[in-house]
Amino acid sequence: MKPYTLLKIVSKILFPFLIVFGIYIIMNGHMSPGGGFQGGVVLATSYILVYFIHEKNFLDINKIVKIEKILFSVLIFSAILFYFDIFKFGIIFENYKVVALVYLNFLIGIKVALGIGAIIGIFIEEGESR
Repeated sequence: MKPYTLLKIVSKILFPFLIVFGIYIIMNGHMSPGGGFQGGVVLATSYILVYFIHEKNFLDINKIVKIEKILFSVLIFSAILFYFDIFKFGIIFENYKVVALVYLNFLIGIKVALGIGAIIGIFIEEGESR
């Protein structure tokens, strides 16, 4: 039995709970403390936990960075559109601002998760190459 077998088992058990908790924090960020950044950090923690435990890297850091850049531009474009109330005319919601906040929190959360995951992944790969 290898010394990190218990850590692998615990990480596999914790992974779905961390994903659900991170999404919960993101989706309820407009009503309670938390939001996109905090939920994104929890999602990144789940990714980092799995990244540390498994020997095989299952995601390409370059793809993560490209997706993060695309999400950043979508986030900026969406924020500008919501600021000028362009979407408001096509939506018949009573709580238009809540929809906008949840959407922007979701984009921020995914962007933060990808960014922090990429930063840690780059640090790990840099350390392995030396």
